[in-house]
Amino acid sequence: MTRGGTVEVLDGEFAAKRVTVVEFPTMEGTLAWYRSPRYAAIRPIRLQNSEASMVLLDGLPT
Repeated sequence: MTRGGTVEVLDGEFAAKRVTVVEFPTMEGTLAWYRSPRYAAIRPIRLQNSEASMVLLDGLPT
């Protein structure tokens, strides 16, 4: 996981003040976490206390 740090926009517009990247082994694992009862229980707290967008990106194999 990585987060924070300096953001410099090179092209276009990007209004985010902070970016957090979380890596999961698979896309299916990411969706399983997002749809899990454990995350569902805390998601309302995140939504009430932050302004955020969540984006799922399928990366390239390393």
